[in-house]
Amino acid sequence: MKYFGKSFVSMLCLALFAFLPLVAGAQTVQNLTDKTTEIVNGSVIGLVFTIGFLYFFWGVVQYVINPEEEKKAKGKQMMINGIIALTIMFAVYALIRTMLTTFGLNEKEKVSVPVGPDFK
Repeated sequence: MKYFGKSFVSMLCLALFAFLPLVAGAQTVQNLTDKTTEIVNGSVIGLVFTIGFLYFFWGVVQYVINPEEEKKAKGKQMMINGIIALTIMFAVYALIRTMLTTFGLNEKEKVSVPVGPDFK
């Protein structure tokens, strides 16, 4: 559990460091949400699907290459977990895209974000 805490804090710091120029350059909340959505849609989703596929493929390699039954079983379990993960990711992605299309919130339309009063 201690390792998870340190890992989480380091990933959070890395994410904040990566998004710092984005936050500093954002003039409004709308710009910040637009840029964040652009980053997630453009990079993060593809990266997550790629990692899931590579995990599945690594299980296939482990299953095919290793002659020992124990390692074959581990590779088989990795393949099953990879297929389950890819199925869940695809289903969630399809559900989100269907909801966006159904409610008319496609990427080209701007959603107005309410802002507070301007204190000067």
